Order: sequence, then structure tokens, then C-alpha cells
Amino acid sequence: LFRGFLSQIKFFRSKLNILESGGSTITMQLSRTLFIPSNQNKYLRKIFEIGMSLWIQQQFSKKEILNLYIVSVRYNYKVMGLSKAIRHFYKDVRNKKLSYEESFVLVERLSNVTGTFKKNRVNFLIKKISLNLDYERINMIYKKLIREGKIKE
Repeated sequence: LFRGFLSQIKFFRSKLNILESGGSTITMQLSRTLFIPSNQNKYLRKIFEIGMSLWIQQQFSKKEILNLYIVSVRYNYKVMGLSKAIRHFYKDVRNKKLSYEESFVLVERLSNVTGTFKKNRVNFLIKKISLNLDYERINMIYKKLIREGKIKE
């Protein structure tokens, strides 16, 4: 929550090298997705998120929470859950293993609620990853998704 608050202030973003972002934990995002209407007042919603996330943490293990999160949260506008995200972005891949680059795009889409491609955000996230990713392949994936109208430029 504190990092999310600091990320709203330009001075701290540049000083701490963080992206502008919200302050919700994965459990809070899960509780918002499952239980809280999107038209809720943002301050009241945050209070509900905190309370619901405390309850969820008592009911489920961290692994179960992560699994619930992956299969239920938003990956793009009207694309909820991992299986729908895979079909939306990559068509039918039942017998195909996703590449690291394709998987990276899905993970980046998880927290990109605007549905837009932000090159500086993608570059920032790539630098945080310890895997050897093919940056050209990632760019090609994003260009294709933009061309197909699946994400906005």
C-alpha cells in the first residue's frame, strides 16, 4: 500500500525507480475481482478490499490464492481469467506450450488495466526479469496484438 502511495508522486517514482501503480496486494485484487462492484467508491472499495483480503488469507493458502487470482482476474478489457486470456491473445493453444515471451505478455497484461501498450512499462518489467527473453519476439507479439485490435497502442 505504501509503495502504491509513493508511486503516485513523481519525485518518489524517479528517486525509487518505481512505476506509477496502485497499492493493492494480489489478495486485495482478488477480493475486488470476486466480491466488489467496479462502480464502488474507490475509498470505500479499498476498505472492503482490505477486510476481504484478510478473510481470504485465513481461508486459503498463498498457493491457492495465487491460483484463484490467475484464473479469475482481468487480463484485458472483458477478458477475465487465464484460459480466456490465452484464447484472446493467442487463439487456440490447447496443444501448444507458451514461450517465455508469450508468457511475459500475459503477465504484463495482468496488471495493465487500461488495455494499452506502454513501451516504458514493458521495458521496465523486462529489466526486472532474470530470464533471457527475446526482446524482438516480445515486440513482435505486441505489434501483432495491436494490429489485431486486441490491445490499444
